[in-house]
Amino acid sequence: MSTQDGSPRKPLVVRPTQGRKYAMGRMRAIFLADGAETASQYSLFEWWLEPRTRGPGVHANPEDHLFYVLAGTLSLYLHDGWTDAPQGSYAVIPGGVPHDFENRGAEECGFLSVNVPGGFEEEMPALVSWFAENPPGDVAGALPAGTTSNASAAGRPVSREHQVHGPDARNLADAAVTEKGEVDAGKEGLARAQEHR
Repeated sequence: MSTQDGSPRKPLVVRPTQGRKYAMGRMRAIFLADGAETASQYSLFEWWLEPRTRGPGVHANPEDHLFYVLAGTLSLYLHDGWTDAPQGSYAVIPGGVPHDFENRGAEECGFLSVNVPGGFEEEMPALVSWFAENPPGDVAGALPAGTTSNASAAGRPVSREHQVHGPDARNLADAAVTEKGEVDAGKEGLARAQEHR
């Protein structure tokens, strides 16, 4: 694939200390490849959260997200419930789906995020400013060390549009949407997310 000016893209190796770093209090992002490096086809970055740290709050993005948990256990809100994704899990979050993430555990949590298409990186300066005014706080009811799950099993079927895979997939029921795969992004759906915090 070529860049916007038609020249071929070059291979890229990003070493562990490289990448564009964005500090947001108890959370940080490290952008590894995006923009011209990917011909705006995708953005690749890491998110890291200190122990017992809230995420950004329930939101939806137009681009698809693919999360792969690098360390710790990531608590994910997908549509109307929370589920835990331990190290080695991945999640598929289609564009437009309300979601959130936080670290409820006693260890640092990190995940790799691929956003398709690219462009999310352009929002980072505004996000850093927002988090400077609204720093991530403590997770209410954080889990004790060694606990891997506090998601409730609602017994709903899992839609193909909300998939969380990994070594501890027993909490998939919380990742379900309606049987038709519909997403309630309205006030009631977002209010339910806040009630589950």
